[in-house]
Amino acid sequence: MEVKGVTKIRFFADPICPWTWVSATYVIGAAKALGLEIEILPMSLKILNENNDLKREIKVKFDSIEPILQSMAYAAKTGRSDLSKKLYFETGYRLHSLKVDDIDMAVKEVHEKFPQIFGEVEENANLANDYLTQLHSEAMALVGPEVGSPVLHLFPDGGAIHGPIISKVLDDPAGELLKSLITMSGFKEFSEIKRQRFEELDTYVQVMPVI
Repeated sequence: MEVKGVTKIRFFADPICPWTWVSATYVIGAAKALGLEIEILPMSLKILNENNDLKREIKVKFDSIEPILQSMAYAAKTGRSDLSKKLYFETGYRLHSLKVDDIDMAVKEVHEKFPQIFGEVEENANLANDYLTQLHSEAMALVGPEVGSPVLHLFPDGGAIHGPIISKVLDDPAGELLKSLITMSGFKEFSEIKRQRFEELDTYVQVMPVI
C-alpha cells in the first residue's frame, strides 16, 4: 500500500539514544500497519559530536556502542538490511527496556547472538567505518547538521525529518501519527513543529518488537 507516494521508510538511528528507541519501536509498528517497508540504518552521535567538548562518560558510551554501529553499517552495505534492523532492536531492547547499565555487556550479548557479522567487521573494519560515515552524512544531508538521532526518511521522495520524538510507544494501531508525519514531510517548505516535553521518558516495552 502506498501512502502519498511513500513506499519505504529509512530510519537512521544510534542505538545509544533512549528517545530514538521509543521512536523506532513506534515507527516499526506503524509502518507495518500502513504496509510500508522499513529499514533501520545507523547514524552516529559520536560523529555528530566529534568537534564538541563532551564529558568523559558520554565519550565512553559512544565508544562502547560503536561495534554495533559498524556491524549495522556493514550488514546494510552487504545487502542485509534486515540484519541491521535486528542488530538495532536487539541492542536497544537490552539497553532501554531491560535497562542493562553495562553497555559493553549488552554489546557482548548481541555479539554472541550474531558472531558472523562481528567477525566480518573485524576483517573489513575500514569498509564498515567508511560506510557508517557515509550513512551518517546521508542522514545529516537530509535534515541538516543541527539535529540528532533519529532521522526518518520517507522514500523515495516524501521528505525527511528529525523524529518523531515521543515520550513512550503509542497505542496507535492505524498509524495515525506516522500518516500525519508523512503528510507534513511532503512539503519542502515545512521546517519545524515543537513543544516542551511534558512527560517523563518511558522506554519500556514488554517484548522486543517483532520485525
